[in-house]
Amino acid sequence: YWVRHVRQPVRFADAVRALETEGVTTFVEVGPDAVLTVLAQDSLDADQESLALPLIRRGRSEPGALLNAVALLHTRGATVDWRAFYDGTGAHRVDLPTYAFHRDHYWLAPEPEPASGAGTRSTGHPLLGTAFSLAGGDDLVFTSRVSTRTHPWLARHTVFGTVVLSAATLAETAVRAGREAGAVVLEELSLTAPLVLPSRGAMQLQVRVGAPDADGGRPLTVHARPEAAHDGLGEAPWTAYAHGRLGTDSAPPPDHDPTGDGTATEVRLPAELAQEVDQFGLHPALLDAVLQGHPFGEGTDSVTVPAEWRGVRLHATGATAVRALVTETGERTLTVRLTDEHGQPVATVDSLKYRDVPEELFVPPVGGTEDDLLRLEWTEAAGARSTEPFSLAVLGSGGFGGSDGLDGYDGYDSLDAVGDAVASGAAVDAVVVPWPSTGDGGGSAALHDGARRALTLVRDWLADERLAGTRLLVVTRGGVVTGGDADAVDPAAAAVRGLLRAARSEAGGRIVLLDDDTPGDGTGAEASPARSVLASLLASGEPEAALRDGRLLVPRLTRVPASPTPTASPAPVLTLDPDGTVLVTGGGAPATLFARHLAARYGVRRLLFVGPESGREPGAAELVAELKGELGAEAVFETCDLADRDALAAVLARVPGESPLTAVVHAAGPADGGTIQGLDVDCLDAVLRTVADGARNLHELTRDAALSAFITFSSTAGTVAGPGRVYRAAADAWLDALAHRRAADGLPSLSLVWGPWDEPEPEPLLDPESVPVPEAGAGRGRGDRTGFLSLTFAQATAAFDAALRHAATNGGSRAEQADRTPVLLAARISPSTLRSAEDGMPALFRGLVRDQLPSAPDPLGADAADAAEAEREALVRRLAGLDEDARHQVVRELVRQEVAAVLGHTDPGAVALERSFQEAGFDSMTGVELRNRLGAATGLRLPATVVFDHPSPAVLIRYLLGAAASAEEQGGASERPSSLLTQLDRLEATVAGLRPGAADLDLTAIGARLRTILTRLVPSVAEERPEEGPEDAASRIATASADEIFDFIDSELGRGSGR
Repeated sequence: YWVRHVRQPVRFADAVRALETEGVTTFVEVGPDAVLTVLAQDSLDADQESLALPLIRRGRSEPGALLNAVALLHTRGATVDWRAFYDGTGAHRVDLPTYAFHRDHYWLAPEPEPASGAGTRSTGHPLLGTAFSLAGGDDLVFTSRVSTRTHPWLARHTVFGTVVLSAATLAETAVRAGREAGAVVLEELSLTAPLVLPSRGAMQLQVRVGAPDADGGRPLTVHARPEAAHDGLGEAPWTAYAHGRLGTDSAPPPDHDPTGDGTATEVRLPAELAQEVDQFGLHPALLDAVLQGHPFGEGTDSVTVPAEWRGVRLHATGATAVRALVTETGERTLTVRLTDEHGQPVATVDSLKYRDVPEELFVPPVGGTEDDLLRLEWTEAAGARSTEPFSLAVLGSGGFGGSDGLDGYDGYDSLDAVGDAVASGAAVDAVVVPWPSTGDGGGSAALHDGARRALTLVRDWLADERLAGTRLLVVTRGGVVTGGDADAVDPAAAAVRGLLRAARSEAGGRIVLLDDDTPGDGTGAEASPARSVLASLLASGEPEAALRDGRLLVPRLTRVPASPTPTASPAPVLTLDPDGTVLVTGGGAPATLFARHLAARYGVRRLLFVGPESGREPGAAELVAELKGELGAEAVFETCDLADRDALAAVLARVPGESPLTAVVHAAGPADGGTIQGLDVDCLDAVLRTVADGARNLHELTRDAALSAFITFSSTAGTVAGPGRVYRAAADAWLDALAHRRAADGLPSLSLVWGPWDEPEPEPLLDPESVPVPEAGAGRGRGDRTGFLSLTFAQATAAFDAALRHAATNGGSRAEQADRTPVLLAARISPSTLRSAEDGMPALFRGLVRDQLPSAPDPLGADAADAAEAEREALVRRLAGLDEDARHQVVRELVRQEVAAVLGHTDPGAVALERSFQEAGFDSMTGVELRNRLGAATGLRLPATVVFDHPSPAVLIRYLLGAAASAEEQGGASERPSSLLTQLDRLEATVAGLRPGAADLDLTAIGARLRTILTRLVPSVAEERPEEGPEDAASRIATASADEIFDFIDSELGRGSGR
């Protein structure tokens, strides 16, 4: 057969074409793959609608490929024996209508589900829903659920392509709310923002009618929020959309048809809406139709809406058609009079004033937030101050800073000295490093020097095995902004905190950060605020905090309220001069994608790309052509090192006067990666130069320019951190601090912190050597285990637009600034991932996600050491009674389980033990994650490089078996005395802090307990003392002075050495 194929013409193409000439349009390959299908397709006439398809595809499910092929054949008219196909499945044929569906919708429309319960009643109104009164007053509250699914007619009112609850609907709802409360006239109603309905889900609507005043009038407010998506993110914040006043003085209705000056119209409800009129006082669709003919038209980027209503009265109900007279009485002001077909009054509006609302405000709420925007808020830490003593070692001025406000603790000149003290038996719970503040007066030098020293500090601390049981507590000043303190922010200190925050994940959660705004008194007082604050922080389990005015504050992510901008005054929405120049840095996907967006959405006509490789990246020519041809924008490239101030100044000087610089978008972001021990200061400097030094130069050189926007792109590395992101964490935290500093100085400022993106399609200017900021593709695999989901590009641009709207409201008084922030996080949250985190709900997310599961012990809490010890002892006990094979099996299954979890595999058994971690796809970040998981599961202290020191699961298993055996040999003999000495040190510190004259100090009980403990520990002590009864002992203790009690403790228990 094959010899004939070689020696003679096969004429396969001729055969296919001949069949096609005979009218064959479908060719099916029966075989193991699609080789002939490809050849047949190439032989067919491209102008004909012929199809070639295989029944089986190599590498794919055979049943799936076969079913797909049969389905395609069926859709092309081939005869398929479906009875044979479904034989044995129980499926059977059903009769369909004998006529075609004429695009009519036959599903029953779902009815709104009013809330019910004690103290509530239904109003029968579709938008008011359920009513209830508040205890202790005459307030009435109406709640309902509004969506285009439950109220399809709402979809008829669209503005700029979005569905909006019309002003007429809000006015009619307010009138009905007033009648429910006994108020018959809507004296005034002011709309403060367009109520945009989401494309999916519903809005919760709340109308509140306040208690009557002396004149019988009642205040009224309308709030709404996106309905919770049952995703654990909690309820969205309420947004005010309207406010007004209801009255009881109703003017008599007019007694004649609406005639005279003005525009007369007649409108009638469609048949499907006419059936609903009994549910309303006046169907909103009628009033809305009347107002559609007003003389104020829609602009290209804004629309006029009826925003101010005065004197709205309803005279009759049940109208399905009305005659209207709309009269213009002033600038953008109308009066409206409605009668029925018989001339009887229906409704009147004394005054209706229109306002311009820009297109930017007509954005539907997404996912319970405004376009997935989050912000950091600092709240007071829960719980009272801790009195639990901790043994602290403070690095003094000879180390990494002076001990401001931390006198009274043992001071050391270096980490090595602390390690020596621990080796000599001193108990050290935490190494405290007071970080010197620069106020950023040192500029770039202070930033780089501080970051290098922080990197050296944390590397040396992690490398010293003697300090493996300690925590590292770094105290900064001005490192964070908690509210109205932006003018005191120190960006260099912020960079240090960012670096240490990222290192925390590699340190097993043993790094704690505190920002202190109170200077130390230098007295060394044992009860000084600094001592109690440090004790409270260490006991709380919080990874970081800030001390402000004596209050311990902790950071929490919260959602940005949607649409806070009123329409009653000109909206502060960001506008960019189309004749100006927008400077864009960075050659990655974000710079390219948002350059397009700025041109398409904001009308930018001149884009200046600046960077060391600007214009030389692949795809630059295509980008120029696209911007020019499709968007009418000019792209200019300038090659420049952003950290070179003089070179950047020369670039800015070349910006033409007729197109002045109006905005800056700083999206430059070089690569990051590697564990702490594998990083070096040169790479750290390189990242800081591009990101931070470049931003500083842009800030200083454009400070006096009339900019509309100054936007920096950063990543969650600076806020949430994570392993392997140390460089970017330092740089991004610096960018966030710069944004706060600019905002405090009254300059335009926005730092947009990007969560992970879906991997974008190939784009021009995509530099493979840069890490996109946003983190492209990080939402899958490792990324989604950080608690974030990937943003699509559409979601990212929507978040960008929402952030610009928020940034446009920055400015104003210090009090107003304290309630806003120029740093916003654009990200989607995965509640299930956060709840299932190994160490419990991450602290940063606790205010955002409902923690429905019990939290695991926090690695920084007071019980952390006991929990880790229990884990270690549990593993040791599991292995103790097993033979060598069984021990190996336990550890092997543990390693396989954790490796599979890190790689996202569902089957631990699929983990190949001899395959190297590198071949399996491990990098520095996943290596650290595996170390952390194994450390938590075993209680063993594992080095950060354990995965790379033991390059395959098989080698790692042998290492863990050895480590467990070593821990078993040490057992209680070496561990328990050390633990007991630590407890005695704490007891000693507690006794030292007692007030001898305190009324509640039971010296008798204390003495008895101490003697009992000492006797049990050292029986010889009892033999050395003469026998005395309880009464004698009680008498001796009761008559002892405080100094004698302390002498007793010194002589009997001994003070800790080396402290």
